[in-house]
Amino acid sequence: MTIDVNNRESFRSNSVIRTEIDQVARTVTFHVFKQGSLTVYLDKMSQANRDYGVYHAVKHRVGDAGAIERMLVNGQEVAATPAAKFANMKPVVDHLNSGAETWRIAGGDVASEGTLLFAALMAMKPERDEKKLTKWLTEQPRAKRDALLIDPKVKPFVDAIRAERAKGVDTEGMFAELEAM
Repeated sequence: MTIDVNNRESFRSNSVIRTEIDQVARTVTFHVFKQGSLTVYLDKMSQANRDYGVYHAVKHRVGDAGAIERMLVNGQEVAATPAAKFANMKPVVDHLNSGAETWRIAGGDVASEGTLLFAALMAMKPERDEKKLTKWLTEQPRAKRDALLIDPKVKPFVDAIRAERAKGVDTEGMFAELEAM
């Protein structure tokens, strides 16, 4: 893939760095807007650095899953609970430990939708036992979780959380990107 680092359309609207992974060439290239490109050649790296890179990637992959934005509960912004973070991280750990060949989890939105549902149910009743709710949610099949997300009792909380998370997002820019596809 050739990236024109001087062309703004080569980058997402809110980004100045685009990363390209080429598993065949065994390279990772960083394209920086109006600066140039930097390429790391895995075959030129020491074995020790390649080995450590795996640990570093796993640390960030699992840690990123637990990095949940603040949510609105009863009109007050609060940090995600440890139970919510754990619930988001567990499917990633399970996937990596499963021996799967793919980096991404099939149906990858399960954790984020589960977190949204968790946040909505906690907003409905903040005194709920977080661990019990987390366990209960993970036992529910996808169809039941989806049904709860659109249930008239839960949906206002889901909508409020989504609206809060979406504040300040440039959807017009997103639509412009979609139209260009």
